[in-house]
Amino acid sequence: MNRTSGCPRMVRAALDERRGKLAAELMATIRSFVYSAYMQVGNTLGALSLALHDRITREFVERTGSGPSGAAALASLYVRGPMNIEALRRILGITHSTCVRLADHLEAARLVRRGSSAVDLRVVELELTSAGEDAARELLTARVETIALALATLSLRERTQLERLVAKMLGAFTADRASARHICRLCDHDACGHDRRCPVDAAATVFGQ
Repeated sequence: MNRTSGCPRMVRAALDERRGKLAAELMATIRSFVYSAYMQVGNTLGALSLALHDRITREFVERTGSGPSGAAALASLYVRGPMNIEALRRILGITHSTCVRLADHLEAARLVRRGSSAVDLRVVELELTSAGEDAARELLTARVETIALALATLSLRERTQLERLVAKMLGAFTADRASARHICRLCDHDACGHDRRCPVDAAATVFGQ
């Protein structure tokens, strides 16, 4: 009697154990799939970022002879106007001595000139020459054209979705106003800074910076 009544319990226990193993295997499969998909997104996003960076940098060098730091300096001075070495080096994310050497190089190329600040004559500022302004416009145009080539493969709906996702990711990278200036050092500020709010600026504002 006891042996007979024990059989169903043993069967149920065996079934429960089997279900548990199947559930564990299923969760492991799901986690593996999610991780694989996550890594694929990370890889493809990283590859896209690098491809855009390489192509934009190549365009900068071919059109003006400026590398990434030089291009960012010209763009920043074009968008924000004259500024001193300290302000510029903070935007570029480089050391003071590196920024001085960069300024010397750009001045030798007659793209920038040093002059006294209109606010404080004791302060020396960098400002673009006419050739520097032309180079800055050429740089910004090269950047826009390169990115436009990538966006041309997307439909209007896909671009709208991408805009929303990119804005969310950029917001996560923005820690304060200084980081916002650094992130947007090559941006066309008219594109998203007036009638459409810049996501980086919005994130910096949230931090009260």
